[in-house]
Amino acid sequence: MMRHGRRDGTHAEVRQELRDLGASVADTADVGDDFPDLVVGLAGHDFLVEAKAAKGKLSDGQSEFARTWRGAPVVVLWSRAEAREWLIRTRHALHLAAWHTSQASRTLTPVVVPLVTETAERVDGRHKGVTPRGG
Repeated sequence: MMRHGRRDGTHAEVRQELRDLGASVADTADVGDDFPDLVVGLAGHDFLVEAKAAKGKLSDGQSEFARTWRGAPVVVLWSRAEAREWLIRTRHALHLAAWHTSQASRTLTPVVVPLVTETAERVDGRHKGVTPRGG
C-alpha cells in the first residue's frame, strides 16, 4: 500500500540549507512507502536523506527501509544546522578521498619522457636504459 507521509517541521529548512550549500536536492517526500524525504547529489555521489523534526523519530517503516537499503546508509538530519554540518563534513571527506585516489593513481601512472638521442648517455653503443625497437 502506497502511503504519502507528512513532512516533518524541519523538512523545508533542511532541503533549503542543502541547496544553499550547493547540493542538488530532489524532494521525494511524496514517493511514499517510507522512501526517504530527499535525494541529495554532492560531488558525484547520491545520498538518501530523511529530514526529521527535532524530537522526531523514524517510523518502523522508515527504520526497515534504512535497514534493508543496499546503497549508502540513509542519512537522518534533525535540523538546518545539522544539515549544514553533515554537508560540509561529507564534502570534505569526498574531497579527501578524491585527492588520495588521485595521489595513488599518480604513483601508478607511467611517465613518458621523450629521448633526445643527441644528449642521451651512450653505453656500449646504445642509449642507456633504452631498448632498441624490434629487439
